[in-house]
Amino acid sequence: MSSSLRKVILLLLLIILAYTISGCGSSKSMDAAVETSHSRVASEAEMINDGVMYDGAGAALGTKLVHTLEYSLLVSDPQEAVSRIIEQANNLNGYLVESHISAHNGESNYARLVVKVPQDKMHEMSNYLESMGTVQNQSMYTEDVTTEYYDTEARIKVLQKEEERMLSFMDDESATIQDLLAIEREIAQVREKRESLQARMNVLKNQVNYAQFNIHLNSSYDEISAPQGTVSKAKAAFIKSINSMMQLFNWLVIIFSVVLPYLILAGLGYGILRAVKKRRLAKKE
Repeated sequence: MSSSLRKVILLLLLIILAYTISGCGSSKSMDAAVETSHSRVASEAEMINDGVMYDGAGAALGTKLVHTLEYSLLVSDPQEAVSRIIEQANNLNGYLVESHISAHNGESNYARLVVKVPQDKMHEMSNYLESMGTVQNQSMYTEDVTTEYYDTEARIKVLQKEEERMLSFMDDESATIQDLLAIEREIAQVREKRESLQARMNVLKNQVNYAQFNIHLNSSYDEISAPQGTVSKAKAAFIKSINSMMQLFNWLVIIFSVVLPYLILAGLGYGILRAVKKRRLAKKE
């Protein structure tokens, strides 16, 4: 083998060795970058305090409270009261969650509804409910979700940053197909966690921004005014009496129709009997 040929073979071996080393180095550097991204996420998540929350400038953030109010009221007409409460909630930029009306003999005697109004309109809604009728029971429950609120918010931001970093790795020209597939799997996992946390965050925001009113309405029968539906009840009683009389008249007609033939026969027999007696008396005279 000539010296020139040996040089060419040696040069080719060096090129192959250099390419292999560079490829392994790129893969290791990509894995290291991904691992560094996870480390940053873990370190940022650990920076969330368990006590008072702070924003980026170090200022204390407000407390997040969930208010739930229970009301039991006596009203003259539960169905009408439901319509008025829904209208008032809409006027306060709130909304209806659910409603249920129970009726007996065509009249509502019980209703239940759930409405939500903005937190700053809570007292105004309470005053309105208390003016509608007699308050049988009233209570309020408060839940502090400050820690969960800011913890969820911080984790969403951390996952957003991680997703952005992972997407930046996709633009690396030195990344192999295996590297890109691994990054895509990581992005899918991060995105799934972020969307799950975002759904929970939306629920927390709604609970914090809106106070919930669980309202129970019962008919009030101890008022000075006539009970609800007096006219309709009187009308129903009158119609019922007329129907009873008509039914009795119908039965009398039926009975008379059954007895009439016998009455006719009895009348004929009585007439014949009298005629016979008259003839006998006439012969004796």
